[in-house]
Amino acid sequence: MGLTVLSALSLFVLNITFLCGHAQDAELSLKPNVSHLFAGESVTFICDMREGNATDWLYKFNWNDQEMVQFNKSSSYSLYLTAELSGNYQCIGRHNGLKDFTKQSNNLTLSISALRPTATITADKTTIPVGGSVTLTCSVQGSAGWTYDWFRQIPDSREVVIDTNSLQNFISVSDEGIYRCRGRRGNPVFFTNLSKVYHSQKTLSNRAFVTLQQNWTQIFSGEMITIKCEIQGGENTEWQYEWRTTSSKTPPTHSEYNISRASFSYSGQYWCKGRRDLYFSTAWSDAFTLKVSNKPRPTITADRRTIPAGGNATLSCSVGSYNEWKYFWFRRASVFTEIQVIRNKEPDQMITVTQGGIYYCKGGRGNPVFFTEDSDPITIEKRGEIKSFYLD
Repeated sequence: MGLTVLSALSLFVLNITFLCGHAQDAELSLKPNVSHLFAGESVTFICDMREGNATDWLYKFNWNDQEMVQFNKSSSYSLYLTAELSGNYQCIGRHNGLKDFTKQSNNLTLSISALRPTATITADKTTIPVGGSVTLTCSVQGSAGWTYDWFRQIPDSREVVIDTNSLQNFISVSDEGIYRCRGRRGNPVFFTNLSKVYHSQKTLSNRAFVTLQQNWTQIFSGEMITIKCEIQGGENTEWQYEWRTTSSKTPPTHSEYNISRASFSYSGQYWCKGRRDLYFSTAWSDAFTLKVSNKPRPTITADRRTIPAGGNATLSCSVGSYNEWKYFWFRRASVFTEIQVIRNKEPDQMITVTQGGIYYCKGGRGNPVFFTEDSDPITIEKRGEIKSFYLD
């Protein structure tokens, strides 16, 4: 028979609030609380009237101003998403006791992508240093609210889960292997696609060195040289080699880089490292600098230009300060005669001559022999000989 005093008072207060225009707006929220969603996810809309008890109200939900759910007692509504359901959502509450008293919520705008997202895995280092670790990060571009699963695989074994439903999107790893990740969120859970694999490589303690086989201090245009990658303590290991260079050339993938004819384009810095397999490699070597210079011209000098009767002159041929050269000496009796080889592959850069004539020299090194330019000629006179046959 009629309403109780308490119910009547409650309805009176609600009616006065409505008539005076002070009713609080309803609030529509979303779980998970994100705005960028994907087809295949499930979300739950929660409608809060923000006054009275939840059971005092009936609820309905609209999508783009179209009724999606008729008035009922449930303040929440779960929806399986498709791309076509992007748009504006709103809830409306109607009081059980006052059918003309309704409240509208705020609008929620959902953006729903048709394609399932793919997680991205990145690392702060390219390899795991000796005694160290690498930090891997998993991310899902353009959206939030994820937890993360991590996977690892090693050769000849199945992939295993190393962490699941982690709130942190990064892990620190010190072991080699193939890693990948994915994101998850919602209830029922929605998974992203797995990330691409990340090959975690461990740095070996063996050191790599770039050396020049010829052990020369300077290289000249036209010479044949060999640059080598040597790995300390790795003599019994079958290595794969990697090179980097600042030159315009591309080194091979084996231990020796044979340059048949050096040119300026080979100048630059070179690094190498050795790889034992997919997961273990040395660190990059220190830089080796190769500078290719113009073909040198030796300098010829004499302790005297005139040989006294019964005497001699000492000639010297110099190619800078390098001691790896052998010297080739030539003489012409006059400008009208043929050139004669008087010394061949002479290790000493000095010779003693007792005859007058036109002398010049050049240096040679390597196998096959690389020759310098010819020196300028030098004229040596001998007392009692006719001078006009010699060059000045």
